[in-house]
Amino acid sequence: MKNFSVSKKLFFTFTTITAIFIIAVSMGLFSIFSIMQNFTAFHDTSYVSVKQAIGIRRDLHELEKGLLLAITSDTSSDEQKYEQTANDAATQVGEEIAVLDTLVPENAEQLDALHQKIEQGAPVRQQILDLMKNNKKDEALKVYREQYAPLAQEMRDLSSAIESDVSSRADAAYSASLTASTIGFIVAVAASAVALAVTILLCIYIV
Repeated sequence: MKNFSVSKKLFFTFTTITAIFIIAVSMGLFSIFSIMQNFTAFHDTSYVSVKQAIGIRRDLHELEKGLLLAITSDTSSDEQKYEQTANDAATQVGEEIAVLDTLVPENAEQLDALHQKIEQGAPVRQQILDLMKNNKKDEALKVYREQYAPLAQEMRDLSSAIESDVSSRADAAYSASLTASTIGFIVAVAASAVALAVTILLCIYIV
């Protein structure tokens, strides 16, 4: 190559630098795209799963609290308000379980067990509400303590187990996303460094 004319040297250098620049930019864009994909997947799956699992635990608490407050309230307006709170919470839990069913098939068995417990508790809740409407609050409280409270504890245990599993997988997914972003950044920097080094060498070669 030392015998190349100046024009050939310039052409070779320009072509090489252009090719290296294109490769470096492509690698950088690929790294950025991979990072975006990883964090999008994390948000759409892991983040939403954790949010729904936390929501189940919260709404189960609201369901139980609403039912107990309805039993112990002194006015019919409060009874209706807390009954509505309990009903809304039960509906919300069902929706959250449905969302998790599609996102975390690994927990399908636990989610199905939780759904069955909620279905099992529905007629007990209705029995309690019927007793309340007939001004039999002592009997309603007895049914709550003897029949619904044990079911509620099982629901809480299942909910906690599901939340723990989902959170563990979310933490692992987040760590993997961070690792991928770090690797992508290193690759982009390395490609840029190589492109700069080759450019300097070719400039020296021309001179």
